[in-house]
Amino acid sequence: MTAEKISKVYKPYKHRYFIGFIFVIFVLFFYTYLTVEQPIWLDYVLGVLLLINIVFAVETSTNSGLILSIVILFVYGGIMFYQSITGNSIQLDLHYIWLAAFPLSVLFGGLVGENMRSMEKDLFESNKTCTLYQSIDQETGFGNLSQFLRQTEIEMAEAKRYEYPLTLGVIEILYFDELKSIYKNNLDEIFRILAEALTTTMRIEDTKYRIDSKTFAILLPHTDLDGATILKHRIKEDLLRITFKENHQYTNFKFEIHVGLRVYEESIDNPLDFKSLAEKELEYDV
Repeated sequence: MTAEKISKVYKPYKHRYFIGFIFVIFVLFFYTYLTVEQPIWLDYVLGVLLLINIVFAVETSTNSGLILSIVILFVYGGIMFYQSITGNSIQLDLHYIWLAAFPLSVLFGGLVGENMRSMEKDLFESNKTCTLYQSIDQETGFGNLSQFLRQTEIEMAEAKRYEYPLTLGVIEILYFDELKSIYKNNLDEIFRILAEALTTTMRIEDTKYRIDSKTFAILLPHTDLDGATILKHRIKEDLLRITFKENHQYTNFKFEIHVGLRVYEESIDNPLDFKSLAEKELEYDV
């Protein structure tokens, strides 16, 4: 999904407006300096106003730039009309070029600006998606190890401050290599169903993580060891009744797991120590 978004941002047609914009500017100045022997002061003023107008269109929008172009051309036409009435008409070799240059250049400049803003928006969304994927396991939708460590540190600080029990559970899937070899074509679906089963069994305030390919972690705030033990048995029972569809047939499958539980104590310094202590408890779960 992220790669698709990023490739969408850089499609070649996005730059065609920019190429057209550069072409118009090139033609304008090429004509000015190679065909006009003595440009008058008004040509230079209009050239500066054109550049200002283009920048304004790029930074705001095409419509705003075109409105400013109309205002400038209206003032320009007013000056020409006044000069013709008073008999002091200024000879402008670029008369028709300016009339075309303002709307065309601003049109292309505005489109370039709009596409730049569209690219920035797409890149921002892509960065958000990448950040999200960096903290979530895509097979289960659970947090990954980095998210687990961040959230565990927060929960440990909260439990210490408000003096409520916090239990960490580590769930290890047994015979994981055999599971991969037998159900390799349906492994993603099996883990999706496993994630649904854990989500259904646990409370909303409990958080779930996949900390490696065969190990999950659950954080249980406001839960002591007795409450966590009841949840452990319930999880084991639910994972004995997994059903998924394979080759147009429903297959019964049971996860065999070990669950290690550890209650937070103030002597535990950091999330990694907390995790290691919970993993040691796996040895006693038979």
